[in-house]
Formats: sequence, C-alpha cells, structure tokens
Amino acid sequence: MRAALNASTVVTDDGLYNTKEVSSVEVSRALSTDVNIPPEELEQYLTLLTDHKVKMLHRCGDNAGGVYSINYQKLDEILCQSAIECIVREKFGSKSYRIFRLLLMKRSLEQKQVADLAMIPTKEVKAILYSLVAEKYAVLQEIPRSGDSGSSKAVYLFSVNLQRLARSLLDQCYKALGNMMTRRIEHVADNRFGIRTDIH
Repeated sequence: MRAALNASTVVTDDGLYNTKEVSSVEVSRALSTDVNIPPEELEQYLTLLTDHKVKMLHRCGDNAGGVYSINYQKLDEILCQSAIECIVREKFGSKSYRIFRLLLMKRSLEQKQVADLAMIPTKEVKAILYSLVAEKYAVLQEIPRSGDSGSSKAVYLFSVNLQRLARSLLDQCYKALGNMMTRRIEHVADNRFGIRTDIH
C-alpha cells in the first residue's frame, strides 16, 4: 500500500479524492530495494487489497499487469472511524465499544436487538446506550408503530451519525487546545519574573 502511495499523486475527480492510476510495474519499482516480491506475489497482494471489504484500492484496468488507484476519501473515513472507536473504548469501556461497533455495522437497532447481538444483559445495554446518547456518541430515534404520531407504542432505534460525531469531537479538540493556550498565557504572565530569558 505504501508503495502504491509513493508511486502516485492525488487528483480530484467528481469531488472524490483518488490517486492517479498506477500500474503494478510502477508499484513494484516503488518498493524499497530490501523488499524483493516476485510479480506474481505482488499481483496477489494487490488483488487482496482490491477485494477487501474496505475498498480503498480500486482496480481501474488490466494494462501493464493491472492499473490501480487509491480512494483517499475512503481512507479518511477508515482513519476517522478508527480514531473514534479508540476514543469510545478509552472513555466508556470494552462493552460500550462492542455496542458502538455493532451500531456502526447494523446502522440502527432496537435496545433488545443490541442486547441479543452484543450478548450483554438488557439492563446493562440500556445503561450503556443511554450513556452513549447522553454524551452524543449515539442517536436515539422514535418511530411510531402506527401512522398516528401520538401512539403510545413506538419503536426506539439507536444509531451512530459518524460525520456529526467526528465534527463534534474535532470541536472539543479545538476547545481543549484553546483552553491550553489561554492557560499557558496566564501561567507565563503570572510567573514572568521567575522565568529566566537568558537560557539558550
């Protein structure tokens, strides 16, 4: 993958960020000299990457042993999702992480479905889901069973809006950086007489 990235440049096409098309020969040339992969084996690696469910490597043609491009937009989504999953695991724990991943994979689920699929007791799932909703890591949507919106029977679906969550977490990072910069300025101002400026 690194060799494919090194052998190509980013071009924008219809709002999608893809690399220019590179052949397997160019990828082979871009490999470092200490890596000696035969062309047949390289072709197998590239096929594995194109067949992977993530679809970040795309086969564009069969010229020169195969022509490939990398979808940067898909790579961005994968990295963003991975970072958010790490945050969920650190902040809420492994069971919450399992539930969060389940919501990402299945799009939207009822509380009972989450409990069944995650194999966690219903009472615990309820607490985890509502803590994820309270912290805005998950979204709760009420859907009436009948056409009447005032019906007492409704279905409550939990889901994750990854783009909105990513923007929210980015805003939190910016606020934290702003707070640290303000704190540093105040700290330097409070201790300006104790700070030596002649040290190099």
